[in-house]
Amino acid sequence: MRPLTTALLNALVFAVGLAAAGCDTRALVELDPGTRSVAADVAGDDAGLSDTAVSDAGEGDAAADVGTDIVAETDTVAEDVSDGGDSGAGDSGPGDSTDTRLDAQADADNDTGLDAAPDAPADADADLFDPAAPTFVGSPCRNDADCDLDDPVCLLDEYSGGMCAEPCTLFCPDRDGFPTTFCTADANTGDPHCHSRCDYGAFPVTGCRDNYVCRVVPRAGEPSTEVGACVPDDGTTPELPECIQWLVDNNVPFERTTYAPRHPEGNDVLLCTVDEPVRLQSPVAGVSFRYYYDDPGEYRSMLMSCNLARSITKMAQTLSDEYDIVEVVHIGTTVCRFIAGSSSLSQHSYGRAIDLRTFVRDDGWSADVYDDWEHDTTTFESDEAAFLYEIAYGWHDAGIFNTILTPNYNSAHDNHFHVDLKPGADFIKNGCDCLIDAPADYAPLGD
Repeated sequence: MRPLTTALLNALVFAVGLAAAGCDTRALVELDPGTRSVAADVAGDDAGLSDTAVSDAGEGDAAADVGTDIVAETDTVAEDVSDGGDSGAGDSGPGDSTDTRLDAQADADNDTGLDAAPDAPADADADLFDPAAPTFVGSPCRNDADCDLDDPVCLLDEYSGGMCAEPCTLFCPDRDGFPTTFCTADANTGDPHCHSRCDYGAFPVTGCRDNYVCRVVPRAGEPSTEVGACVPDDGTTPELPECIQWLVDNNVPFERTTYAPRHPEGNDVLLCTVDEPVRLQSPVAGVSFRYYYDDPGEYRSMLMSCNLARSITKMAQTLSDEYDIVEVVHIGTTVCRFIAGSSSLSQHSYGRAIDLRTFVRDDGWSADVYDDWEHDTTTFESDEAAFLYEIAYGWHDAGIFNTILTPNYNSAHDNHFHVDLKPGADFIKNGCDCLIDAPADYAPLGD
């Protein structure tokens, strides 16, 4: 076979580029099987509905959030699909939810069948590119042909080692196995290109690959929406909020994300908001978090406030270190809704609550709130019941959560512990004349 001439090579690459440009992956919406709610909220607190949250629902967030109702929306238009799930773009999860992710078309074939152009721009960090490694937004590159994208652009100059990107309008596609993406201006021209979000699970400490830093940047075309994304390191160290810094310092796997303020269904006055929203990934301190209706071994990220992620990390550390727990099965985190039978917003509406059902040890032993809790007693017939009682009151005594509702509270909590960070709350122990959740003779086990 005769070698291809440079002219023919360029013509073929140009033709492939035109074909790729005609494909708009952002128009593809994938609906996940709906998840189901487990219990109804009751006046006075949150019941264990599989709670879910909405994040960037116009973007296909690759790391699906656990405990989330996913809704088809942009960051500025919110719509809960379920009656109790965390809605979250790209955040698939618990609840009667439909997961609206943009199909990243991981299998899209952008291979021209040609070797990389021999006149690829030289780069001092070109050796960062591994031709055997899969590429996506944020990956190192030497030229456009190195990037497995529909409309590939290899950003160079300010981008050390090159960075795969593609032009964007508000939203970007996502792909399993890579950090979630974000549409923001590039450092060279200011044109909108897809960048990787900061992912502290993939890149501990920095959230980004070498020579890149995590900075809060505005979305191109929607500057009111800001999120942490990986941009070229300009020699200055970004200052992180205190809670985010705590997660980084404690090697917690998470992504910073966005949560568009929204109204609960049927009310245009009250507003659901999440402070410093993050997607908490598994495992956390050696403990993996699985949504109740997901298959064994399927651990999707959970959308919540940073403060709840910190509390869950402290809980996980205790469960792992003291009880050899390796898995927690939950039934929801964030969702914009009322407490059933009331006009008050649930703490799930603020990303401050999670409902916990089952705790699994590394040897296969497990304790399930629905199956093993023993009501209104401190004299237990099973080790499972003693364990559940001890951890619930232990969390309160350690100040890990402000509110802890067990099956002793009411029948709506028969299948889970509701735990939250309601400001000023101190529910579980005696002393509150409205929510006394513990038996009158409660004393921590072992004291």
